[in-house]
Amino acid sequence: MSTKSLFIVLILYSLVLSALLSRSGNLLLLSLPFLAYLAVGVLRSPGPIRVSARRAVNVSGPDGAAEIHVQVILSNQGEAIPAVFLSEPVPPGTRLASGVVEKRVGLPAGEAVELDYTLRSNRGSYTWEAVHVCASDPFELVTREWDIPAQAEARVAPSRVRLRHIPLRPRSTHLSTGSLPARRSGSGTEFWGVREYHPGDSLRRLNARLRARHPGRLFTNEFEREEIVTVGLILDGRALADVAGREIPLFEHAVRAAASLAEAFLREGNRVGLLVCGESLIRLTPGYGKAQLHSILCALARVRTGAGASLESLKYLPVRLFPSHSQLIMISPLAPGDLPVYTRLRAEGYPVLLLSPDPVAYATAYAVASAVPPIGKDRVSALAVRAARLERRLQLRQLARLGVQVVDWPVDRPLDERLRAALMGITARMGR
Repeated sequence: MSTKSLFIVLILYSLVLSALLSRSGNLLLLSLPFLAYLAVGVLRSPGPIRVSARRAVNVSGPDGAAEIHVQVILSNQGEAIPAVFLSEPVPPGTRLASGVVEKRVGLPAGEAVELDYTLRSNRGSYTWEAVHVCASDPFELVTREWDIPAQAEARVAPSRVRLRHIPLRPRSTHLSTGSLPARRSGSGTEFWGVREYHPGDSLRRLNARLRARHPGRLFTNEFEREEIVTVGLILDGRALADVAGREIPLFEHAVRAAASLAEAFLREGNRVGLLVCGESLIRLTPGYGKAQLHSILCALARVRTGAGASLESLKYLPVRLFPSHSQLIMISPLAPGDLPVYTRLRAEGYPVLLLSPDPVAYATAYAVASAVPPIGKDRVSALAVRAARLERRLQLRQLARLGVQVVDWPVDRPLDERLRAALMGITARMGR
């Protein structure tokens, strides 16, 4: 029974009681309309209800800023229902773009009613379990409420940029032909060295200059073999990574970088796995191709930062997840106590590349745009920013001494440009 019906019953009871106490026929006659109103509501109340619901969800638009079209159809297989009220909440992280999320209609026997709306959403994983239904008489005096199962899920993958070839130089590769230098001679494009000619060598590889200098002898050019590698992407999802900004939190830049790197390495035929240390620990064993990219994007769609997350889980990094000598790429803003984690990974033989979104530059730029007075204008805040930058620079140098390839990334700079500049600089220093 609804609140309205209880209110009508209370009025009716009061009028009848007053009529009996005062022995007034007029008060008794005054109660008749309320009695008729209540009687019609009870007699027209819905009988046995047999309804079912089905939901269709369609995601369209670019990754990272998609539109989710939701269609819910409620079918009545039983008797006619005088009034049906359908409603469901908008999932957190989305906003209503068009349509309605609630509707009140009459539902004849054998008919159906449709709830149709479109949501705008950013990266995320959104689920629907049921649709809330309220059936009642025309006056809404007698109501029945329940949730009808209508499950569906929509995932909006993070946006990503197309990266050019990433010039990694891993120490260990697979024997399959790929795009990364294998540090041994074979089929490739980069010059490796010169050796004596052996029968069966391609004549196209003959070194004409050495042949001219040494008559009667032939020399063959060798090229560095290019193979595939196992890449382990490790995304830092601790709460410190979630620095708020004017438009996009710092963690969102890290997620987009992870998606872009996964796409770039898989496009070149490498094996790529994923480990996320965030609100929950997400593991994806290394794999190839478009199916693996889809799995990684689905995992990145649902990642959230967590206050309890810790990189200490890397202490027990399973070899099955990332085999020994796999190329690890850490995407982390870096915290003061992270040095032992990288020391342990290097001691276990993993080549490590750190892609570090710069939290100091990001937070400073945001504060300059929003704070009053801006950070850096007074002496205390200027010294604080300088101290944070010096501390970060010292940490990055310590990691470089451990043999970690460090890419310091101010997120306002293009990722592709920053990666290539840093890695080519590291390669040049190794060459010297």
